[in-house]
Amino acid sequence: MSDSITVARPYAKAVFDLAKNGNTLNEWEKLLSYLSIMTSDSNVVHFIKNRTISHNEKSNVIVDFLKSCNFFSDNTQDLSINFVNVLAYYNRLVCVKDIYCLYKQYMNLHLGRIEVVVRVACTISSSQKEQIIDCLSRRFNKKVSALFEIDKGLLGGFLIKTGDFVLDASIAGNLVSLRTKIMM
Repeated sequence: MSDSITVARPYAKAVFDLAKNGNTLNEWEKLLSYLSIMTSDSNVVHFIKNRTISHNEKSNVIVDFLKSCNFFSDNTQDLSINFVNVLAYYNRLVCVKDIYCLYKQYMNLHLGRIEVVVRVACTISSSQKEQIIDCLSRRFNKKVSALFEIDKGLLGGFLIKTGDFVLDASIAGNLVSLRTKIMM
């Protein structure tokens, strides 16, 4: 995974710089998101990895498909097509998912926001969600975009993840911690 991230980083940085300078952050985010989903499909991966198909054919198929869906914005069409061509030429189409993840990190940092995943043991109310988001906003001093997931394996409490930061306030996590302390 780290090799793929290392390969993806310069592409993500270059696209982010283009998007920031062109004021097209959302258009590029949408394109990268779609390309990430597209290149995660097993049939597309097989197509991309097929060495008997030239890089021109690969990029043409992807670009033609995106054009047929009217996916390109007028502001980014030429640069987007060139981006796909470069990725195909250097056999980097399989790295699009990592490019997208890094791009989102750069974009969130630029916009002063953070994305978190909040796992809860059961359904919580909208006001509880707002309280959690408010607390996290104050904790990180950023706008927080939260994805709430239900995980009954937590038994109770919650688990929050963002990047390297993990806050485990779940009953299951506390039981594991207690077991570790007892075993020592």
